[in-house]
Amino acid sequence: MENLGVEVDYSLIGEAVAPGFDFHDFTFVTPEMIQATCKNADVREILLEFIHTDSTADVKTVEVCSEFYKDGERKETRIEERS
Repeated sequence: MENLGVEVDYSLIGEAVAPGFDFHDFTFVTPEMIQATCKNADVREILLEFIHTDSTADVKTVEVCSEFYKDGERKETRIEERS
C-alpha cells in the first residue's frame, strides 16, 4: 500500500449484505490466506489481528454462522445441500 503522507488512528470498514446473501457462499479470511497473499510483514501482522477467531481452513463459515438460519429443518437441508 502506498503511503499517502497522512497519519490516522482509525479507519472505517463497512460490510453489507443483500437479500439472497447466503453464508454457504461466504468464506472468512484465514491466517493462511493472509500469509500467502500479503508480502509486507508489517501489514500482514496488522491484518492478522482482525481475523475472525473461528477462521481456520478446517472450519466452514456456514457452521460458524449457523445461528443466522432460524428456520429449523430448512436450515439443516440447506447446510446439507451446500456443504
